[in-house]
Parts: sequence; C-alpha cells; structure tokens
Amino acid sequence: MLAIGRALMARPKLLLLDEPSMGLAPLVVNEIFETIKEISAEGT
Repeated sequence: MLAIGRALMARPKLLLLDEPSMGLAPLVVNEIFETIKEISAEGT
C-alpha cells in the first residue's frame, strides 16, 4: 500500500497496479479496490 501511495504522489497520468491486493487481509481488499475505483473516477 505504501508503494501505491508513493506512486500517487507524482500524480501520474497512468498507474499500473500488479496485484494490489497481494498479501492483504480479505477485509482490507474491498476497501482498497473501492479506493482505487474512486481514484480512477477522479482521473488522477
């Protein structure tokens, strides 16, 4: 999750995420994907 945060700080036009839920607790995975959807909708 830290790597995603660091990548977003640069405000990239394109962000490739390779298995962003790998190693996370199942309860956290849904929250992560909802956040990714929100970021995508904003057009980071």
